Amino acid sequence: MSPNTRAETTPGDVRVLMSFRAPRPTSNPYLPLLWDGLSHTRGIEPLHFSWREALVGRWDVLHVQWPETLLAGRTWLRRRVNELRYALLLGRVRLTGRGLVRTAHNVATHTPATGIGRRLALLTDRWAGEVIRLNETTPVRAGAGVTTVPHGHYRDWYTVPADVARVPRRLLFFGLIRPYKGIEELLDALAADPEADLELRIVGAPADPALAERIEAAARTDPRVACLLRHLDDDELAAEITAAAVVVLPYRELHNSGALLLALSLDRPVLVPAGEVTDALAAEVGQEWVRRFGAESATGAEAGSAAEPGTGTVLTAPSRTTRSVRVDDLAAALVAADQVTGRPDLGGRDWAEAAEVHAEVYRRAAGRPTYTGRHAR
Repeated sequence: MSPNTRAETTPGDVRVLMSFRAPRPTSNPYLPLLWDGLSHTRGIEPLHFSWREALVGRWDVLHVQWPETLLAGRTWLRRRVNELRYALLLGRVRLTGRGLVRTAHNVATHTPATGIGRRLALLTDRWAGEVIRLNETTPVRAGAGVTTVPHGHYRDWYTVPADVARVPRRLLFFGLIRPYKGIEELLDALAADPEADLELRIVGAPADPALAERIEAAARTDPRVACLLRHLDDDELAAEITAAAVVVLPYRELHNSGALLLALSLDRPVLVPAGEVTDALAAEVGQEWVRRFGAESATGAEAGSAAEPGTGTVLTAPSRTTRSVRVDDLAAALVAADQVTGRPDLGGRDWAEAAEVHAEVYRRAAGRPTYTGRHAR
């Protein structure tokens, strides 16, 4: 990314403590992209997280992305210490009247805490005065301020490699590999049709050894399957995506997905489960870019309905498809990909605009007047 001049800070800026630390090479790009946008937005001073800053520092608003990351620990003792510190942080917010903003990335966390940690995460949701959601189907507690900010694109972060050729029959599954993402069902579908003329490449770090063994076993017994089971750096990942004809993300339930936006950012069509979220995304970026399977089970009245944006009304959760991906879905997606031209329309997912909307949320949370100026870039 090219560096930009940071907006000058003033004594009246809203100081926002983010729930993430300075990024590492393995960090989700969502976080540094959000940070960069906020760093160049007038009137906002974002702060990287540290427990010292959280408990004794000077800030106006706490913005929590994933509370479970602050509550986690490698040992039992470390988890208990982090739970105590997090409880003190919430107490500080509550007793001093500081603002609390929560981004609701999913309907439910994929790495749920238990016991005290779970209760603290629920308390975060209950006490958040402002909630940012990434799409309008996310259920939100009644009474909270609600703002929808679509997940930004990754075109400013990843570069399409010029020396990587597209492989016409290649499907790619990538990202942190967890059971809910449907990789086992994908392997089952491929194994059920040994004559299917396609190849599947799986890249990313598995969440547990049993899942890694399942994938490696498929790669050993089926010449159409290949895997690279580790974290990939940005250039490696961009090359893998560019080489694919279609990115397949057969999640058991898909609500928000950075992997989906990354594939579209690098101009690769995706195959995903049908549902309210993916149907809306297809309408936004172009139907040919977002091919869905299981559409017969997730349309019409069964898909639920969204409330008026900003009302705080609890919304119906996104529907699930009633079947897993099949080989005919994979084959049809590959055929359709040969006809796709141009680029998906990601114009509504600019990070500068997202930062401006975040800034308005922070000002409301801090009890400041809203700012009508534009981005500092």
